[in-house]
Amino acid sequence: MQFLRKGHYKDLEQAAIDVLKRLSQFIDINTVFIAKNDKETVEITHSFNRDYMIIEEGFETKYSESY
Repeated sequence: MQFLRKGHYKDLEQAAIDVLKRLSQFIDINTVFIAKNDKETVEITHSFNRDYMIIEEGFETKYSESY
């Protein structure tokens, strides 16, 4: 992991990946993800699946079909 100085990441993407991994461990779940939502589509930009794949990065669906 690349840090600029203690507690700071080199880029937002690496920070997002680390946050997802830590969140998954903290609340003991298999899958966490970050999604973009424009009220028409939902796109999974980052995901972390610990033991088995539930949702992949890049998955996209209509907003009306998401929950």
